[in-house]
Amino acid sequence: MSDFYNPENKIAFLESREIASKESYARVLKLSAEAEKSLGVDLYDFSLEQIKEVLLNQKYSSRTTVLSIISIMRNYINWAIENGKRTNPENPLEHINNNDEAFFAEVVNDTKKIFFSEDELTFIEDTVSPNPQDSVILRLIFEGVGGKNFSELINLKYTDLNKNNNTLLLTNEEGEQRTIKISYRLIVMIDRAFEQEKYITDARWGESPKAELVPSPYVIKKIKLRKSNESDLRVKSYVIRKRLERYRDKGFTFLMRKKIQKSGMLYMAKELFQREGKLEKEQWDLIAKQFGFKLFTQEKGVQYYALNAYKQSINIDKIKEVYDPTKTLEHLLK
Repeated sequence: MSDFYNPENKIAFLESREIASKESYARVLKLSAEAEKSLGVDLYDFSLEQIKEVLLNQKYSSRTTVLSIISIMRNYINWAIENGKRTNPENPLEHINNNDEAFFAEVVNDTKKIFFSEDELTFIEDTVSPNPQDSVILRLIFEGVGGKNFSELINLKYTDLNKNNNTLLLTNEEGEQRTIKISYRLIVMIDRAFEQEKYITDARWGESPKAELVPSPYVIKKIKLRKSNESDLRVKSYVIRKRLERYRDKGFTFLMRKKIQKSGMLYMAKELFQREGKLEKEQWDLIAKQFGFKLFTQEKGVQYYALNAYKQSINIDKIKEVYDPTKTLEHLLK
């Protein structure tokens, strides 16, 4: 904590947050320490130009990373305003979002990035929403859970998780089932989401910032409403869409289902390529199976997945670009 400028302010802010990873927040708040010391001003009193200078000094090439950092800085400045610390009551980051091309043209080298990496997703999961119920949706989609109208997410019960072999049993809208392998991180996130009892909302004046979640056997839970007598404990698809919209409302406008899925497919392609040294039909079949693609059968009995459209954008060059633009294929394979 000694790396902070005005550590008492930063620590008080961190202690006021209900977030999954205070370490990620702390790392961001340390980025401005040198500039704060030079100016003799706390980050919460920075102008937009001074914040840009901090970001420029880091030489970021990912818009996703900058959006995450801006989100944390925005929260810190809002906290300072609420506590009467900021001189100017307006937050210079309040209206900065993913569509602000002029801003990103100044602070990011790559302003048209479509895919995001697993590390970037992890950073977003740990820092943007205080609700495990929100972040688990991102990771489930990233690792292959889907179905029509999010049916595999909606039907997912905690008992569908097998921790002995790291698998999830998925059920779609037709009742059809399949099993996929998942990461240890997703197992932990499912645990946290299932255990969450109160959902932290964007409360308006006079409203409680926390809403009770309905106890149920499902991983993704609905908020308890006063006049609701529904016997079906599953959430509706619009609930998942709304929770994804919360990320987009905070500037992460690229966090749409299809882009999360494609970024997850790219990550799996990267993992397979590193392990097996190739990205051919065998590896693509594994990706298609993980992400629930339909298996077609030709007249002669030959089976295939319709993946040509995905192969145009998910390839070895894209893996190099997203995961390590400075390294050659030989480095990726090590």
